[in-house]
Amino acid sequence: MATIVNDRDVLLQAASPRVMPTTLPGNVTVPPGQLGNGQLPGGVTVPPGNLSSGALPGSVSVPALSVTGTLQTYQLSAAVVTTANLSAQNISANQIVSGTISTSRLASDVITAGNLSAQNIYASQVVAGSFAGKTFTGGTFSGVSIIGSATIQIPNCVEFYQNRAAFDVGLFCNMGAIFVGQSGQPNTSTEGANGILMIAGYNFQSSGYVAMMGRPQNNKATLTVEAVPGTSDAHAARCMRRNAVGGTITASGIVATVGGNSFYSETGTVGPFTASHDALVRKETPTEQGMVLEDLVCVRKRGISDAIFEVRPVQGTTSRRRAGVVSHRAPLDESLPAALIEDFDADGKPIPVRSYAELCERYDLVKMNAVGEGQVLVCGANGDITQGEFITSSGLPGIGMRQDGDGLMAYTIAQARESIHFDSPTDVRLVACYYHCG
Repeated sequence: MATIVNDRDVLLQAASPRVMPTTLPGNVTVPPGQLGNGQLPGGVTVPPGNLSSGALPGSVSVPALSVTGTLQTYQLSAAVVTTANLSAQNISANQIVSGTISTSRLASDVITAGNLSAQNIYASQVVAGSFAGKTFTGGTFSGVSIIGSATIQIPNCVEFYQNRAAFDVGLFCNMGAIFVGQSGQPNTSTEGANGILMIAGYNFQSSGYVAMMGRPQNNKATLTVEAVPGTSDAHAARCMRRNAVGGTITASGIVATVGGNSFYSETGTVGPFTASHDALVRKETPTEQGMVLEDLVCVRKRGISDAIFEVRPVQGTTSRRRAGVVSHRAPLDESLPAALIEDFDADGKPIPVRSYAELCERYDLVKMNAVGEGQVLVCGANGDITQGEFITSSGLPGIGMRQDGDGLMAYTIAQARESIHFDSPTDVRLVACYYHCG
């Protein structure tokens, strides 16, 4: 630099730099603190050297820059920092302020999960990308399609297993996980929230099969189908069988019909047919399958269709009190006979009579075959039995014998379907029969 010799040179020196664009050689060292803001004019190229903390004006090109200070974004043009000039070091979130790093500026392996701190990445900032094998917590997916063979699990709500030969859990619902219908419809079930709730007018159709497994703690039927007043065909359920897909219906039956039938056969027959009655037997009274029972006293009558009696093994010959033949016996508290139902709750669950607990302490429940086909215990007290002969009660408690005469009488229990030879009057056998107890 020229020496200032007079006042005119001082004024010119202060007005503008007199150094023209030039290149500094590689061995030039600028000591720290000696380079101030604006001291190098534009157009100066500084090769590798030792530049201390300072600010460089615009249009200054600094290859292989080594700076111990901070470069602000306004000091760098858009083309100054490129991926080629970034080594594989970490850029923390607090070092990127209000800027954008586009995918064209980043190599495929620059940003990894380990190099991202716990900052926010918004959906609008992730375009045409993929997330594989990752966990999302407390987030929201809106308008998203999920495809592929991966397992999707929302604990206690939904579990989907795709592309599986067998489904361990196709759809698991808890606490009303799936709702089909109109919003705002409350769940008023006293048994707990529904797994799948469908409001009237919203239907479910399956072209496969549906398997339902009950649990003891349900305290309710495995499947409950309810109908409400409506048109003349608003039955609870109809089951049909066709001879081919879309073919002729060969069998059809309705459960819980409008007309009051528990079951009504529209097409086909009911079979095999054996009708039975409920009865109560004292816990201390022994019985066995095939034994003939007789009525003692009526315990309760309910409506026009149900009555339940205390029974015991039939006593004496040709008893007109014969009621039926034992087919099943179990503790009363394991089931609730229709005649002992007082009412139904809001969910359709039957409510027992107030005396039910007391009755359970005293009685077992027996099922008595009264009409249809089955077997009955008989003895040889009145000789051998020929096929087609009638059976009545004998002197052995609960045991039948051959009836004299061919007529169907008030004391007739059954009609033999096979011939039986007895070894003695007390020889007891099971005989196939048609029941005539009513």
